[in-house]
Amino acid sequence: MANMADRIAYLADLVADLSLHTVEVRLARLLLDAAPDGMLVHQSWLTQSELAARLGTVPDVLSRALRILADAGLIRVERKQITIVDRAGLAERAIVEA
Repeated sequence: MANMADRIAYLADLVADLSLHTVEVRLARLLLDAAPDGMLVHQSWLTQSELAARLGTVPDVLSRALRILADAGLIRVERKQITIVDRAGLAERAIVEA
C-alpha cells in the first residue's frame, strides 16, 4: 500500500508539473537536476526526441526552449553537451531557490 501511495503521489506531482509549468521551466529544472557539475554531456542513447519525451513535449518545442535559455545567457548548447553558464539565473528561471 505504501509503495502504491508513493507512486500515486509521484504521478500527481508529474501531472501538476506538466500542466502548470512551461517547457522552459521543466527544461531548466531537468538541467539543474541532471547536471550538478554544470555540464550535461550528450549520451549516445539520449536523443533530442527522448529528452523532449522526458519533458512531455515535442522536439521542436524543446529546441525552442533550449534556444531561449541559450539566448538569455543561461546555458551554452554545443553538439555533444549542454553547459550551464549561469546556475543562479537558471534556478530563477526554474522557479526554485538559487
